[in-house]
Amino acid sequence: PIGTLCVIDQIPHHLTAEQRSALRTLSKQVVSQLELRIRNRHLERMHKEQERIFSLVAHDLRTPFNSILGLSKTLANRTENLSPQRIAQSAHNILSSSLSAYHLLEELLQWSQAQINSPNNKADILDVSPLIHENIAFANDIFQLKELKLHLDIPASAQVPVSYTH
Repeated sequence: PIGTLCVIDQIPHHLTAEQRSALRTLSKQVVSQLELRIRNRHLERMHKEQERIFSLVAHDLRTPFNSILGLSKTLANRTENLSPQRIAQSAHNILSSSLSAYHLLEELLQWSQAQINSPNNKADILDVSPLIHENIAFANDIFQLKELKLHLDIPASAQVPVSYTH
């Protein structure tokens, strides 16, 4: 138990079966909403971690590429004014920066592949039908209490692919 659902009035009443059913449905809805909040927080944390990783990768890859671009531009624009030693040095620096970028990219690809093949990484088909039908039942009780009709055409099984890491 994580809380209490309380319905208060100044006059004591006896609940009808329909009202008790509506309260049970409401309590299930509250639990579903709490579970969704927990999942959302987990997804937000994962999203922040992903953004941090991409930021680091972008920074680490920009440095060698900026060096490659700067040196290449200098060589392209000033070759006739540079000594053969300076051209050789620039070519060596371009090669060094290229290798650095290539190694960073290789490490990123290996890490990505390890994440995909990790035994902790699970891919499943999730049947969301119970959640859909629970929410419809919740809405139906409210609609009935307000004497409204709700009709939805939902398949018996609604499945979505999911991938998550524990």
